[in-house]
Amino acid sequence: MLLELSISNFAIIEQLQIAFSPGLNVITGETGAGKSILLAALGLLCGQRVKSGAARSPEKPIWVEALFSPGTDPKLGEALINLGLEKPEEEFLIRREILPTGRNRVSLNGHLLRVGDLQTLSAYLVNVHSQFDTYQLLDSRTHFDFLKGLAQEEFKDLFTGYTKIYSQYRELVKRRETAEQRSLEIERTREHLESEINEISIVSLRIGEEEELNREHQSLANQEKIASLLIELKQSLDRGEENSLVGVTHRISALLESLKCLDDSADSLYDSFEDLRIRLEEFCDGIGNYQSRCEQGSERSLDDVESRIGEVEKLKRKYGIDISAILSYEKEAAEALFELGKEQISLEKLDKDIEESAAELIKISGKLLKMKKRAAVILEERVNSVLKRLALPGAQFLVNFECNTSGIVATYGGDTLNLGPEGSEKVEFYFSSHQSQEPAPLKTIASGGEISRVMLALKACFASIHSIQSFIFDEIDTGIGGETAHDLAQVLTEVSKDRQSIVITHLPQIAVCAQEHFKVERETRAKEVFTQILCLSREQAREEVGRMMGVRASDSQNRQKMAKILEEQVRGESNSLDTSSPA
Repeated sequence: MLLELSISNFAIIEQLQIAFSPGLNVITGETGAGKSILLAALGLLCGQRVKSGAARSPEKPIWVEALFSPGTDPKLGEALINLGLEKPEEEFLIRREILPTGRNRVSLNGHLLRVGDLQTLSAYLVNVHSQFDTYQLLDSRTHFDFLKGLAQEEFKDLFTGYTKIYSQYRELVKRRETAEQRSLEIERTREHLESEINEISIVSLRIGEEEELNREHQSLANQEKIASLLIELKQSLDRGEENSLVGVTHRISALLESLKCLDDSADSLYDSFEDLRIRLEEFCDGIGNYQSRCEQGSERSLDDVESRIGEVEKLKRKYGIDISAILSYEKEAAEALFELGKEQISLEKLDKDIEESAAELIKISGKLLKMKKRAAVILEERVNSVLKRLALPGAQFLVNFECNTSGIVATYGGDTLNLGPEGSEKVEFYFSSHQSQEPAPLKTIASGGEISRVMLALKACFASIHSIQSFIFDEIDTGIGGETAHDLAQVLTEVSKDRQSIVITHLPQIAVCAQEHFKVERETRAKEVFTQILCLSREQAREEVGRMMGVRASDSQNRQKMAKILEEQVRGESNSLDTSSPA
């Protein structure tokens, strides 16, 4: 329970301290006096971010302190243990200080904490209801949270298990999709590599073959010209005995032999020419052999050689600048193919795990649905009961369940469900304001005042089973007036019987029920605006209620009288308000 709240240097608050009581605490004041600042300050102790320029004096730190009694919630003790603290036997103080530099100092009974720890602890200390929460009620995505908040621990434990398996299932499905994608990539890469290796290997390249092909191509391309030159060359060598080069050499040889017979010193000339003649005969034999080979022709035609060169050029364009580079690429591709063969992607194990998770999810979602429907019946009865007391006797509040049309798909044993984070069904609140109206989604059919009353009814149900000892209502009376305000006051009074409620209100019907009444006032001193809060005596409280009822400040006696009549009426001591009394 919140015992005290102290605020310093926050917005238009210079220094302020409030001591709250058990039961119903009411905070009133003129619009703009600073009532919402109290809630914003408490929000800082709940881990909310501080807005820029929130400090009254920028050179000084903002600090907010709250004194709590530990209450009976065992989860608060567990949360404290998780933070390395023990649950206090008696009161404990939470303090947050925001320095001008923007740094935060957070502590619990002097033990340092992080700002994020405040969010964890505040969930077990206070429950705040503001106009924003009422707007949230228009978002059907929040409806399951209300139902879950009113469910039994058995449901919460089962839902925790569902959430865990749901996350695992999503991860398995994601891994399966990734594995399948990788398997397809491997198959595509394998086929591509095999195609490339086959394309290279089928050509059967050899190192040096490209040079051979170029020479052979040159020879075949000039074959006719070569043949013509050979004929002319042979004619020059063998054209008659006297005119041919061979005939001339024979004559010269005979002359040199005759010279040698006449002069021994000519032997050297004879021997030198004989060497030349023998080499010429060998040259003629070579020409003959070359001509024979040319006449026999190549094993391949020019077209064949050019086709082979074309195959090599095609591979060079794709795999390398020469045959050596192409064969290196072939080797690398073969090694990559071998490595791919070692990467085994097994989808069978993942499929089995997915099937098992799907079976568990479908099983748990079925149990969840039964529990949700049981909780829905209880919630409907309690909310409708409160709505009747809030001047909506013909209203009907329903918890509607619709099958998911999106989310993850789970299939097992012939059952296929679309599963979401909440189960196989979406929860949405339906409403009708009178019996002749067909229930429809709350967001499409309810007025602002009706939504406020539905929200209060939900909070009243929530308070009846929740272990949180402090409920804070910020202008819960939006859209409510007249006789409904009396009923709202009675509901808040009942909510406050076993726990503390702090209500910021503009309704005098609520104010007269307060066990502790605080008034927020705004004053200007030396051109500076200040906010202060007063704990009102009974007489002062009636004076404030008279003001809220519109009685002029000059008529203090009538303010007291009107407030007393209203108090008796709301508390059931009077059945009517004397409308003839001057206002």
